[in-house]
Amino acid sequence: MSKINDYTDNNSRTSTVNDSNTFNVSSHPFLDELKYHSSTLKTHNAHLKKLQKLGINFLSLTDETINAQLMQIKKSGADSKELSNNYVNGIYATIRRLQPSLTKTRRELGLHLQNHPNSIHRDHDTFVGTMKLLLDIVKDVTEANIIECTGLRPRRIVDTQIAVVLTLLTNLRSSEVMQLQVKHITMIDRELPLSIQTKHRNTSIKILKMGKLFDGLYPQIVKMALHRDKLYNNTTNFNFSAMLKQNTVVQNTFLISCKIDTINKVLREFYERSNKKKPPLALGLKSIRTLNTTIMITHNELLLAQTLNRHRDLNVTLKHYNSSCFEEKIADAYVKL
Repeated sequence: MSKINDYTDNNSRTSTVNDSNTFNVSSHPFLDELKYHSSTLKTHNAHLKKLQKLGINFLSLTDETINAQLMQIKKSGADSKELSNNYVNGIYATIRRLQPSLTKTRRELGLHLQNHPNSIHRDHDTFVGTMKLLLDIVKDVTEANIIECTGLRPRRIVDTQIAVVLTLLTNLRSSEVMQLQVKHITMIDRELPLSIQTKHRNTSIKILKMGKLFDGLYPQIVKMALHRDKLYNNTTNFNFSAMLKQNTVVQNTFLISCKIDTINKVLREFYERSNKKKPPLALGLKSIRTLNTTIMITHNELLLAQTLNRHRDLNVTLKHYNSSCFEEKIADAYVKL
């Protein structure tokens, strides 16, 4: 269970840090109500050091002066090389958290990302490749002899298969999937809401139970997780249902024990194995959510896509979680709203 403890420690949230390596929150009242991952705080601190090195006082920046200062930052790369728009955008995001009076968007500042001519083709390739990857994993998990396979496979392989199936069936964000325990599966089966942390607060979420997939896959991934942690074997299989209900250790077992970076790395390895080539774009658990949403959108199930992603604005669903290259289908979907 040490892996689980490692995950919890490394992903702990903080809101009132005050040391030399992080934000001095007391000096920046706009941050009082925000909570950050420790990795986010380190990134923000690196941005502040960069500004300090360049002699830029972020508190004095205005909409009139920000563009010139960001251009200075962009030209400050090593060996006179320009920094990427992504990096400068990250610094601007840090500045805006500390200086909320800034209102200019990255597009207004000329920092929006350029569309590459082959991006549609790459999106389509990734869509098809991810679909093949999912089919291979679902087939493997469905047909697996849990005791034989889980005993022979490394923990990271087992956890990645579990994470993929959970994301496919729940459409939860990766940070939310990592919180799921065996007891949550029982709650989904009974169509009860789950209480998990989403972003910065605990939220009650009701997950749509997809019966046909649920009945075949969920018992398998629960057994995989329990066997991985030496809580399931041939003896316990005989009384498996009773053990799920009565054993609190089993109920509180995390379904995933590896870190999200490990999961995403193995996912890329799975993609290469299924498709005999590397993914053309960055791949992670979010790719599965994108795939789910794209399928729903191309079938004009826009309300379902928005609901499962828990977006207030449909435009967010269409813009960020849809990799369909068939623009006319999206246009048709808008017309039918």
